[in-house]
Amino acid sequence: MIIFFRKEFVTMFYEELKQELELLKQQKDFSAALKLIEQELQMPYVPHEFEQYLINLKQEITSEMMSEQTRNQKQYDVKELIKMLNDEQDLASQALAIKALEYINVRPILTEIEHYLMNAIMPDENKTLILFILNAQQINQPVKMQKTNGFYTLNPMELQINQFNQNFDQVVLMIENAIGNENPSISQIACSSALIFMLINFPAPNQIAGNNLAAAMIKQAHEFLGLELNYQELKTMINFDQAMVEIILGGTNEQN
Repeated sequence: MIIFFRKEFVTMFYEELKQELELLKQQKDFSAALKLIEQELQMPYVPHEFEQYLINLKQEITSEMMSEQTRNQKQYDVKELIKMLNDEQDLASQALAIKALEYINVRPILTEIEHYLMNAIMPDENKTLILFILNAQQINQPVKMQKTNGFYTLNPMELQINQFNQNFDQVVLMIENAIGNENPSISQIACSSALIFMLINFPAPNQIAGNNLAAAMIKQAHEFLGLELNYQELKTMINFDQAMVEIILGGTNEQN
């Protein structure tokens, strides 16, 4: 009779403990649940079935805690990313945020992204980089964008990005052929400047010949480094239309 009472008591104890643990799990009080599990597992004797239950529950709670932390981290990251993206005064933060967009699903924040694209203060080249990301993630819906050279309603999936890359590669080749290997710094600066110019004007129709853009960027790179290069000297390096080069260096954007 005494043995039966003890067995019944033990059974009731573990049933109550199980209910308490399940309640803590349901309430997401994971720390309290894990503390209780650890205490019980350290006891001299635990029935085998209940011990296995505790081990399995510990694994479930640990996994749930990790998932919860990941979800919270993702929410925080996205909120922080949007904050960085909309920081009109900090271009470095904007650049980091745009780079981060490549690694997340942008669909849930398309409204915030379009808000950035419509902000006339934000750099035009950054807006183009965002369009490239939307294209890479196959965003197949109209997006509005305001740039210095006009207002656009466009579908990222319809953008001619391959053509953009081909045009840029041609300009880079012209710059490298014109400068040669004598001064890689000038070549690097000229190529970077050409890319920024093209990003600023995209997706306006390309009305500037590659040789004119290459010539303009070569001259600009020399000026940036404090080196003199007049048009006569430039013409010995590459053929170009001087009037068009002057327009490019004047900062005139292509128009729709």
